Amino acid sequence: LQQQTLAANAVKVLKTSMKDPTAFTRTAVYGGANGAACITYRAKNSYGAIFPGKAVALKSGKILIEEKDRNRFVEAWNIACANGGPDFKVIVDLVLRE
Repeated sequence: LQQQTLAANAVKVLKTSMKDPTAFTRTAVYGGANGAACITYRAKNSYGAIFPGKAVALKSGKILIEEKDRNRFVEAWNIACANGGPDFKVIVDLVLRE
């Protein structure tokens, strides 16, 4: 449950940090290695275009975003997320509704 809570909190943080939070949609949320949460999403950029993105929420609570954290993100994604994991979509949706 701790990993699912990490995932839900990371989705909340990601959504609120976007230029247009109402355009944010989560495409996948799953548990990764070492207690991480892996998130793929779509969001609007400064030019109004919808773009795909990825983020890794580490067990420490730090969130690495593909677009912003480049090399650190790639390393974390390859370690924690590349092999997939349990789907957290349903539990994250429940937590976000509360």
